[in-house]
Amino acid sequence: MTCFFLDSVQAPTEGAKEGETAVATPREALELSAAISTIAESGKVFSESKLPPKITHAHPRWIPETAEPAPHAKYAHFPMSLYK
Repeated sequence: MTCFFLDSVQAPTEGAKEGETAVATPREALELSAAISTIAESGKVFSESKLPPKITHAHPRWIPETAEPAPHAKYAHFPMSLYK
């Protein structure tokens, strides 16, 4: 059985000593309000002068039109309105 995840591991560099491991430097923690403000400023894609594209419709929008009333007795109660 072949382990595919081992193919992506890189060989150690020449300058690394035996037993030494690479450690990522931790990034500074931002305050919540500062993080939200940076996201809000960078996420502004559209403005009043640069609007998003308009969605195109494959078919025209349905406009309801009243149809002829259904056949019923002259004095019968028929509260339904028909549309086409």
